[in-house]
Amino acid sequence: VALYNAGDAEHEFCVKSAALDLGGRVAAFDLVDRSDIGEFEGHVFVKVPAHGARFFRFDAERREERTVYEAETAFLSDYQELQNAVKAETAFPDQVAWASGGVAVRFLGKRASNDLVWKDVRVEKAGRRTLEFACASVGDRRFRVEIDGRDAGEIRVPATSDVFETFALDVTLSAGMHAIRLFNPSEWMPDVDRMVLR
Repeated sequence: VALYNAGDAEHEFCVKSAALDLGGRVAAFDLVDRSDIGEFEGHVFVKVPAHGARFFRFDAERREERTVYEAETAFLSDYQELQNAVKAETAFPDQVAWASGGVAVRFLGKRASNDLVWKDVRVEKAGRRTLEFACASVGDRRFRVEIDGRDAGEIRVPATSDVFETFALDVTLSAGMHAIRLFNPSEWMPDVDRMVLR
């Protein structure tokens, strides 16, 4: 875990173990000072000096199943920074104040390679699950969902007036790691904020 304070004064961060998909007691080790800083459960407060950073390794009793997958953490196959992304028609993460993490992925679709892929979606128990996608759209748009290269269905998103709305897809997932891909090979997709695995 890396914590960076860009401010002009010392800042105290609250690091929640659930946000890191960690459960139970968590042992914290300072990677710079090379020292144990103790154990915590639930959360820990860490002070970082102005314009400073601190780096830690956290070892937990167990790994929790992740439920929230922000779009900005996904792999964007056509992502590039050599040209203006809007002119090049390639997807990019963009600051959107009303998105869950303050960022959403925009300009997805119009070709199969301009997709969004969460490559490491871990499922502990096999069974029926619901994938909830938070999307915003200027008009009627859609995208296909693939799981491990197999078609899982289509999501249709009507105009949302710059608000992220949730659209669900029920799927059956085996235990283990999965790749979940969103794409539209011929039309623009809605902006994507996140996926929640229920």
